[in-house]
Amino acid sequence: MIPAKIEDQGAPPTPDVPAQRAGRTVTAVVLEAETGGAIHTIPTPAGGGLAWSRDGRRFLTVDQDNALCIRDAATGGAVGTLPRQSSRITAAAFSPDGRRVIGGGNDGAVRVWDAATGRQTHTLLGHVGEVFCVAVSPDGTRIASGGWDGAIKIWGGAF
Repeated sequence: MIPAKIEDQGAPPTPDVPAQRAGRTVTAVVLEAETGGAIHTIPTPAGGGLAWSRDGRRFLTVDQDNALCIRDAATGGAVGTLPRQSSRITAAAFSPDGRRVIGGGNDGAVRVWDAATGRQTHTLLGHVGEVFCVAVSPDGTRIASGGWDGAIKIWGGAF
């Protein structure tokens, strides 16, 4: 299975990308690698984070209520939902061990949650404006984030 297609259900993009994405919906389509046939279709807000777990058994989407949803790759069904956020989730990642979920928001914050309990464990502040990407180092000790402010932040610590 591969996440290979995003169908945009909104207006065409403009130079003002973050504002234009607000309120738009896209459909994340998980495709079968051999046939190219759709396995799952999942509506998600435009600009919301999508990410696979390292083992390929789970993936993240942002649901219509702006909560990160942990999904089973085999069924596409939700196996966990993290609490709804007041800011729009624009980037997402799993930690390498799959025990944490990292999300960046349009409020400039990077948040870390326990994937099993949904409890938010850290809020990392430092970007001015939207965070558009997050990644976790292979050993899980650092988080990288990039924002519309042009900054790339490397966060270290016990996450």
